[in-house]
Amino acid sequence: MKVFIKDFRDESENKYVGFRIENNGNTFIIDKQLPVAAGKTQAQYVEEAFALAKPEIDAWVSDTELLNKEWNPETKVFVE
Repeated sequence: MKVFIKDFRDESENKYVGFRIENNGNTFIIDKQLPVAAGKTQAQYVEEAFALAKPEIDAWVSDTELLNKEWNPETKVFVE
């Protein structure tokens, strides 16, 4: 799984952090907002936003686990 930052900006009194997740040729987009806090670093905002997004990302990874996998109906196994 690869994680990319697609958005990072202030929106009103919130920090808006957007992620693009790529996994096995599939893409998932998710955004989170956090309250702006004095002294917080960009990395801290990204870390907190990712922690909020993680359950949804994990669910997406699980839901798409079989996408693009080849199935052999004769042997009843996935082709590696």
